[in-house]
Parts: sequence; structure tokens; C-alpha cells
Amino acid sequence: MRFQPITFLKFPPSPHRLQLLIRTSARLLAVTLALIAASCSTSTQPTPSSPSTTDTQAASPLPLGIYTNDTLPSRSMTLTMLDGGRYTLKVRGLLFQGTWTLAQHEATFNLTEGGICIDKLGTYEWAFDGQSLTFTLVQDDCLTRTVDWPSGPWIIQP
Repeated sequence: MRFQPITFLKFPPSPHRLQLLIRTSARLLAVTLALIAASCSTSTQPTPSSPSTTDTQAASPLPLGIYTNDTLPSRSMTLTMLDGGRYTLKVRGLLFQGTWTLAQHEATFNLTEGGICIDKLGTYEWAFDGQSLTFTLVQDDCLTRTVDWPSGPWIIQP
């Protein structure tokens, strides 16, 4: 068996092609670096603090407080329902923030910061038995939330 040697182009690319290649590579590098910088940057908005007693004990049909969902062990989640129609969700160290509104036993959630589902509404029926909060999907434009929120009971923390 005889091996063929590797051959290179007999003619170098034209100066025009070289310039085009360099410009395209520079643009791709700039876009890549911008995306990396954006994903690593910190938010200029203040991070919400832990809920105060006022936040978690205010009158609301949806019980305010801190809930955990460990149904998926590799994806332990902490949901904090705050007064004023705000919530935070922590998933594996990532913080998501949003708002919620109520219409009887349906809650509509809107992610405002921290994820790919920003401004996508999700409506869920909710039930609270004194210990755990459960969500049943009504309609949601965010695929991730349709998996996470109804995945199991959200246990209220003392």
C-alpha cells in the first residue's frame, strides 16, 4: 500500500480573499468575545435580599414564603414568593427574578431577569395544603418552566 503525501494549494489565495478571510475572522472573534463577556457580566440591578418578615407574612391568597423543590435531585430549586407580586427562583446557584399575578386559583408568572424565557407568560393552577405548594400547568410559553414548576411539591421552609 502506498501513501499519498499531503499536498497544499499550489496557488496561494488572492489578496482579496485573504482580506475577506481576515475581516470575517475578526468579526466572528468580536461577536464571540461579546457573547462571552455578556454571559459573564454581573447585573447592574440590585440582587433581591432575603425576604423580610413583612414580605413573607403579608396577606395574599397565594402563601408567600420560601419553598424548595427537591423532586429532581440534580436540580434542587428554591422559590421565594414575595409580596408585591415578585418572586425569585434559584436553580443550581443561578438566580432568576420575575413577577406574578393572581386570578382566583390561577397564578400567571412572568420572568423578568436571568433566563431565556424573559417576558414569556406561564399560567398555572395552584394549591396549598399548609405544607406544600403545587402547580398544575394551564398554559405556558416557556418550555423550561413547564418542566420545573409542576415537577413536584414545593415545600414551605420555616
